[in-house]
Amino acid sequence: MAKTILVAEDSLMLRKVACFPLEKAGYKVLEANNGIEAIEAMSKNEVDIIITDLNMPHGWLRTDYPGQRKRKIQTHSHHHPHY
Repeated sequence: MAKTILVAEDSLMLRKVACFPLEKAGYKVLEANNGIEAIEAMSKNEVDIIITDLNMPHGWLRTDYPGQRKRKIQTHSHHHPHY
């Protein structure tokens, strides 16, 4: 079964550049335009690898959306929980 890779990048061009070779190599690739979409993708899919831009709208390092605080993210991963 193919590994699932989540590519979280707000630049469409960079996201496509990252996704294309991964898809050609046989990986299942999920795309997210921002941190909120990335969290949603992780909550609905088992993700093996994340390739991410840390500084993007609603990204991992941003504080510009309501209710942001350190919290446990429930994922379908059998690995350690994400915080």
